[in-house]
Amino acid sequence: MHQSNKTIVVDFHGVSFGYGPIKVLEKACFHIHEGEFVAFVGQNGSGKTTVLKLLLGLLKPAAGKITIGGKTFSNKFAIGYVPQNVPAAFDFPITVADVVKEGRLRGLSRKYTQDDEAIVEKALHICSLSELARRQYGMLSGGQRRRVLVARALAAINVADNNNASLLILDEPAANLDKQSETQLYDILTRLKGRCTILIVTHSMSYVSNKTDRVLCLGEEGYRYSIVEHQTEEAEETDKFHVLHKISFSAEECDAGEAG
Repeated sequence: MHQSNKTIVVDFHGVSFGYGPIKVLEKACFHIHEGEFVAFVGQNGSGKTTVLKLLLGLLKPAAGKITIGGKTFSNKFAIGYVPQNVPAAFDFPITVADVVKEGRLRGLSRKYTQDDEAIVEKALHICSLSELARRQYGMLSGGQRRRVLVARALAAINVADNNNASLLILDEPAANLDKQSETQLYDILTRLKGRCTILIVTHSMSYVSNKTDRVLCLGEEGYRYSIVEHQTEEAEETDKFHVLHKISFSAEECDAGEAG
């Protein structure tokens, strides 16, 4: 059984949402504890993007309550977001360091302090990008660009500050990456595990990283508009867990199945 005395940093309670007559969520519930590495799985079109937008405050629930860091809205709780795709003009002269600096933007301010510079340098180091800091972003490989976006998110949440409560959300982080690039990405996330709370969204229904603490699922058969949790077991691939979809239980209770 999965029991945690750690602080709940994400609480998604009784949330309902739809687009006009199209229902997406109905009284959906889940929570995430501080420092957990959580995989959120679901088929394409199941509503994962909608959940992300609700967590990021881009949409408001029709019913229910979403709290992050104990509050419905809190500037003290930092969220770093890594999108699946970022449209880019590859001939635009912006460097890797410039992209990562975007994570330190606050409102309309374009001023960077010495602290900001130090945070950017640390984010580049964590993502093994220091040597590429002056390289033009458009000249990078797909895997390198994905790591730059992770570094930008880390700069936003200042993950180097161990006292900084933070949530890192990644949308399909391994999409269109080769095996080497995927391994490099997950090596970074492994080093981050425990230093921030990590939520990875993926349409891969059968397998998740073996670094995963819990697996949440949206749109499972029999639970179309709600979110459940699944157990996992070791897979033949040593870096993966196999998701056991036949075993579903409430994603709201702490006394739930433990991954692995």
